[in-house]
Amino acid sequence: MSDEPEALPQAVNRWLGIVGLVVAPTTLVTSLCYYFGYVSTRKNMLWFGIDPDAIGYSTSDYVTKSVSVVFALALGLLAVSATLLLAGLYLRRSTRTGRRARLIRWAAWILIAVGASATVVGLVGVFGGLVGLELPWLTPEQKRAVTPLALGGAASLLLGFWTLRAPSSSDSRRPLVTVERALVVIAVAVVVAALFWATNIFATTVGESDGKNTAAALWSNENTLVLDTTERLNVEGLPIKETPPDSADPAAVKTFRYQCFRALVVHGDRWVLVPAHWTPNGGIAMIVTANSANHIMVKRVMGLAKITGRAPNVWKYWPCPELVRTQKGPEVAGLLLGVEEVRDILGIPAMVADKDHTQGPAGDDTATSFESCPGAADSLTQPPHRDSGFVARHVRAMTAAAGSSQKRWVEQDVLEFDNPDKAAQFVNKVGKGWRHCAHTTVKLDYPDRAKQWTFGDVSYSEDDGIVVVSSTVSGEPPDVCSHALAAKSNVVAEVQVCGSGEATPATAVVNDILNKFQLWDEKRR
Repeated sequence: MSDEPEALPQAVNRWLGIVGLVVAPTTLVTSLCYYFGYVSTRKNMLWFGIDPDAIGYSTSDYVTKSVSVVFALALGLLAVSATLLLAGLYLRRSTRTGRRARLIRWAAWILIAVGASATVVGLVGVFGGLVGLELPWLTPEQKRAVTPLALGGAASLLLGFWTLRAPSSSDSRRPLVTVERALVVIAVAVVVAALFWATNIFATTVGESDGKNTAAALWSNENTLVLDTTERLNVEGLPIKETPPDSADPAAVKTFRYQCFRALVVHGDRWVLVPAHWTPNGGIAMIVTANSANHIMVKRVMGLAKITGRAPNVWKYWPCPELVRTQKGPEVAGLLLGVEEVRDILGIPAMVADKDHTQGPAGDDTATSFESCPGAADSLTQPPHRDSGFVARHVRAMTAAAGSSQKRWVEQDVLEFDNPDKAAQFVNKVGKGWRHCAHTTVKLDYPDRAKQWTFGDVSYSEDDGIVVVSSTVSGEPPDVCSHALAAKSNVVAEVQVCGSGEATPATAVVNDILNKFQLWDEKRR
């Protein structure tokens, strides 16, 4: 019984030691995870202009969000540690056998030289601004990344000294052992600080990269969101569709509906909403609390963004893919402009329209050349292939009336495709093909006579999706032509205007065709 009071403190001390060994590293790891998770999350949210503190993240949230950063760090450390251990094992075995002593000595001096140089570069990066020293061959972003990596050269310095000493006898006298240990401690501290610094930079880069990737994927996000709220939001001029209340009863609850939002973050009852067509310049973010005044409905639309695409033929006209409209059959043919409309655009008093006709896709055994130079000269030489998603082409040709002082002929084409993405791919392919036709000549054989088309400038912009080519057609006098092509949704408008004298831009007619589509679309909303 007399031994129990002495055994109890020993057991307590033993368990306290074990707990201390576990708690201290756990606290350190948790703190590091929290810090790097906070840095990464803050950079991610600030890309959208949001302070993460406004969302109300907890410590566990930041620790969870640090997984991508800490995992990469741990994987890198394990790989480096394994490499160093293998190198150390090889050196130890080589020194014991006395083989490759000269090679090991040279390797040690190389490690020392590299480590010393890297450490100097790191010190210049840290204190260079204070004493007027700079690294002019590096950009500011590169300096920010190179400095901690260069400070890590202290590890190479230590490894070099250790390798140089390895062949010496283990029982030789070492009067400077205290100094050596102090230098090791300092070098290890520098390496740890450099590692922390590098990880901080990596966490910042990961957060910014995640923000950019998230913004790029908003349009194609299949989880669409509709917000019904009793308060009207200030979304004028933004890519958000607002539907006002349809009730005229003053006593009824006014509910505004907003579409084209995407959920960026959901934390508790707080929803961070951003437009599907969010851009760094002018993009907004909105924090909404789900309550009795704000109803949020999430609807999953599978594959919608894939068939609409994200080319100018959709995002120039609609704020999100779920609102994109398409035209089919007679509706597409109805987009062709009438004689009076074309006359007003071109300023020609008398125009006569030929009989309209419709053209289907090319046969399976016929290769399309629409994107070639003959296609740029006369697109009717060969229609697009059915594999391109082409459905039909509706054509309306017009000429100046007999006796008119102005010689002009106009050809309007509207092409129907299966979906908007197919139409965008077609315009993109044609634009790239026609650019090779600039300042070249092509000969086309017609029943009455052959004509030579000499191309001038060809312009194509993937940002606005408009292809324009100018050309001169052989004759007496030669005709000057303007050929333009653009798309809206699944419809491609193609117009060619030719005549004597100065060329009349065909883009004006193309824009009016696409605007006619827009008017029809407004009626449907």
